[in-house]
Amino acid sequence: MEHKKPGIHRSHLCQGQMSGYVLTKPDESCFNNRFGGKWQLVRDVSLQANDRPLLMHDFRPGIGCCTITALTTVFRHLRQQIARSSIPDDSPSLFDQIESVAARHGYRPKRGRTNPLRIGSIVRHLFHLYQLQGQAGSALFLSAHQISRELDAGRPVLMNLAFGHYHRHTVTVVGYQLWQDSTQQTNHRQRHLWQVHDGWSETVRFIDHWALTRPWSGHWSIYSVTRIRFKPTAALQQKPF
Repeated sequence: MEHKKPGIHRSHLCQGQMSGYVLTKPDESCFNNRFGGKWQLVRDVSLQANDRPLLMHDFRPGIGCCTITALTTVFRHLRQQIARSSIPDDSPSLFDQIESVAARHGYRPKRGRTNPLRIGSIVRHLFHLYQLQGQAGSALFLSAHQISRELDAGRPVLMNLAFGHYHRHTVTVVGYQLWQDSTQQTNHRQRHLWQVHDGWSETVRFIDHWALTRPWSGHWSIYSVTRIRFKPTAALQQKPF
C-alpha cells in the first residue's frame, strides 16, 4: 500500500472534486486520498435560503455581471432579515438598482466588469440609498478564520478570484464546512470549504480554501473578500434568525 505523507496534495481529481479548488460535493474519501489520514466533517454552517440561487443569465444573458448578481444575492438575504426597509422585494428591480449604483463606481454594464476592490464602495453607496447603517470593505487574502467569523455571524461575503475555475469571477459565499483529520487533532490538519453560489449554476459549489491559498497545491489563486456588515437600528428592526 502506498504511504501518503500528511499534507501532500494529490493533483488528480478525486470523487467530488470538480476542477482545481472547486468541489461539487465534499466527500471524506476525497480528503483521505488527497491528504492521507481519516477525515470527518466537524462543522457545517449554511446561510442558504429556500430561494433559488440567482443566476447571471437571469438578468444579463451573455454579459459578465457576476459581481452585480452576487450583490443582489447578498441584499436579497439582507432584505429577508429586516422587518422594514426600502430594499426592493423583487430581484430584477434590486439588480437594476445595484447595477445603476455600481456604474457610478466604475462598473461597465455593457462589458460587465467590476473592480473587485471597489465593491466595498458600491455597498456603502447602497447602504446610503436604502437608508441603512453598516460597514463594507474588500481585502486581499483574508484568512479562513476571518471568513468563517463573518459566516458564523450570519453575514454572507463576496469572493473575487483571479485564476483557475473561477477566473476573474465573483461568487457569493453563503456557508462553509470544516473538515478535520481525526488522526491528528491540530489546526494544520483542518480544511475549510466555502459553500458558494457562483451565478452559473443553481447547484451549490464548494471552494477548497487550502488549495486556493497554497501555491504548491497546483490550484492557487489571488482572491479578495468583501465583508458586508449591516447595523440594525431602532427604526429598522432585524428579524430573528
